[in-house]
Amino acid sequence: MRRRYGGCMRHVACRSKTSTILTALFSSALCAHAAVVTNPPPPHAGWESSSDVPLPPRPAESRFFKAEITFAATASNNVQVAFGADADADGRLPAEETSATVGWDRGAWFVLSGDLLHRFTCVPPDAAAATGRTLRMTVRLSADGTPLGLSFRDGTGAPLAFAGLAGVPAWLDPERWDMAALTARGWDARDEQATFSFVLDGTQIFLR
Repeated sequence: MRRRYGGCMRHVACRSKTSTILTALFSSALCAHAAVVTNPPPPHAGWESSSDVPLPPRPAESRFFKAEITFAATASNNVQVAFGADADADGRLPAEETSATVGWDRGAWFVLSGDLLHRFTCVPPDAAAATGRTLRMTVRLSADGTPLGLSFRDGTGAPLAFAGLAGVPAWLDPERWDMAALTARGWDARDEQATFSFVLDGTQIFLR
């Protein structure tokens, strides 16, 4: 027997009641296309470090674009991810090819448009604390890749509210991106890493 969930086809064996209990797991994670990028330590303390990575292609069945940044945050450092299109195909994402940037800047989360005209911030209650932080951005997509919803959460799963940011701005459209750049600045250790993935609208089901 076959079941289809979120575009992923899995085969499920049918057994008699006297057979061993069968557990079938359907997970959207199995259908995710992901890219991971980390920065090497800067040659000298305080120097900027940056790495570019191609984004995975969007499968037609995908319904979510997810980006996660983890790093050691302080009130003085900056860790950010820029998204855009590599127009000249040189494997780099300079400012002129950037559509949007999200990350941490000296004590506050921020979302910034590529033209620098739109900036939204969210200051956590413990902004002054030097601690490990995580930013999770999720863009919900329609069947044709049109952004339908946008959410941000921290490492605990708590939502992050950016004042003035409503809906999904046109410049926050994963369908237009093929490259990301992870950049960190500041004197303190950052230990930054970012993960990007397109995920199907999957469902986890346990059959016993």
